[in-house]
Amino acid sequence: MRFTIARQQPQQLPIPFEQPAEDARAYAARQSLDMLGITQPQLVATILGDPKHLDQLFKFTYQLKTDKVKATKNPGGLFLKICGLR
Repeated sequence: MRFTIARQQPQQLPIPFEQPAEDARAYAARQSLDMLGITQPQLVATILGDPKHLDQLFKFTYQLKTDKVKATKNPGGLFLKICGLR
């Protein structure tokens, strides 16, 4: 009798406790921007440099994951439109 076990990916990424809170917040923001497909260095720097944009980013990703915001084609473009960056 043989059993095959496949590794599963965790549903949630581990929280980096060894980093300061500001670094962990910036790291999470970069991951969210990558998930949305926003990779232009100028836009990334603008969003990461402004606390208001960071708060909007986290709010938007939460609403996107809980289906409160419907982005059928381009969620990154919708986020930039909401922030007024495009």
